[in-house]
Amino acid sequence: MKDEPISPQDNQMTRWIDELPGAPLPEGMNIDEAARERAAAAAVASLLREHVPLRQDPPYPDFFNAQVLKKIRDEEMRLERAPATRHAASWRDVLGQWLRTPWMTGATAAACTAVAIFAINPRPLDAATAGTRVLTVFSPEPNTTTRVLTVADQSAVVVSVDGLPAFPSDRLVVGLHTNEPQPLVASHQP
Repeated sequence: MKDEPISPQDNQMTRWIDELPGAPLPEGMNIDEAARERAAAAAVASLLREHVPLRQDPPYPDFFNAQVLKKIRDEEMRLERAPATRHAASWRDVLGQWLRTPWMTGATAAACTAVAIFAINPRPLDAATAGTRVLTVFSPEPNTTTRVLTVADQSAVVVSVDGLPAFPSDRLVVGLHTNEPQPLVASHQP
């Protein structure tokens, strides 16, 4: 429902009844008639204040919300069933819609990750670069120096600890290497 716009005379009358500062007496009305209108408006306002609560929650708010949501769903279904008068989509529109599908989002993220990995590390993964790399070494002995020696074909890594006393040749040194991603642990057996 659309309300009719308020006329200038009604606007003047409303301003005068509300006693707004500087509101002139409505045109075409004498002071007695305008005073009766103001008194009638005050009586209606008094009755409204007396019988209508200032604030009242709507009855059954959950039912009201459910009905609003149902109307929205019905309207969406009606729009989906309506025959679409669309122009032929260009290949860019079709490609854009296809790329925005939910399953394509994951594939796009995986492809971007792969491109980022290869952009950061552009070397090919061959036998020489595959395997274990020793990044840091540590010796708790204060007078020692540790070094990492790599074999020319990179098939082995030797960790050398200089500054230790000579190790007797009759003692056995055992290396423990498992398939788990742990460091290689070497210890001597007394």
